[in-house]
Amino acid sequence: MKFFGDFRLRYEDRRAEDPAGGSIDLQRFRYAVHLGLQGEVYDNFYYGLRVETSANPRSSWVTFGSSSSGTPYQGPFGKSTAGIAISQVYLGWHPTSWAELTLGKMPNPLYTTPMVWDQDLNLEGAAERFKYEVGPADLFATFGQFLYQ
Repeated sequence: MKFFGDFRLRYEDRRAEDPAGGSIDLQRFRYAVHLGLQGEVYDNFYYGLRVETSANPRSSWVTFGSSSSGTPYQGPFGKSTAGIAISQVYLGWHPTSWAELTLGKMPNPLYTTPMVWDQDLNLEGAAERFKYEVGPADLFATFGQFLYQ
């Protein structure tokens, strides 16, 4: 069993202008917290559970001192967007050394880089991974069936 987690803090300064000369200035401090548990179970099964500071499926970042996007709006210090949400809960199985099946809300199983998708993106559904060595070459394939709304 392995416990893991991280705390992130950042400052954002954004400005947008419209053609009529109006502008919006956004200056804010943001934070994100992730706490998780991973482990192995009986006969090549594994599991994972992670909680984070936001229920937003694309980002766990929450703004200090502002709840303008919360519903209902609770004033400038209402913290309506802060909370704890389950970001990952999954079960996996390694039937052989070259095959793996994962079900649930899981870390992104697809090959990607931070330039394409954020590492905080958690997909829901099923994923099948296959990896086979042929001499010096590694052949692999990843298939997924994910819920998208």
